[in-house]
Amino acid sequence: MQRDDMWLWVETGERWQAQDLNAAEAAKVDQYVAAVDAFAASYTVILALADELAAGTIEATLAKSDLELGVEALAGALARQGEPVPGRVAGAGPPPADGQRHR
Repeated sequence: MQRDDMWLWVETGERWQAQDLNAAEAAKVDQYVAAVDAFAASYTVILALADELAAGTIEATLAKSDLELGVEALAGALARQGEPVPGRVAGAGPPPADGQRHR
């Protein structure tokens, strides 16, 4: 089903409901309309989740430049380590003036 095709299913149910139906047919049409309503609610949630996930798809990754991918990878690695700069402990103060590392 395409994103913008829900109207077709709803309109079909409305057209069937407008017809002169016997009790059995009307009951089946009512079941159809209820199923379309339930599907529309689920479908909306599914599409919203798909939109959220689209940012991480291979297509989104391939559309980025090497620089963008490198920066994202570096930022992710630093965030996982909890260090703002590699080799530095957060809150340890500025680096030594002579270029030597604290021990």
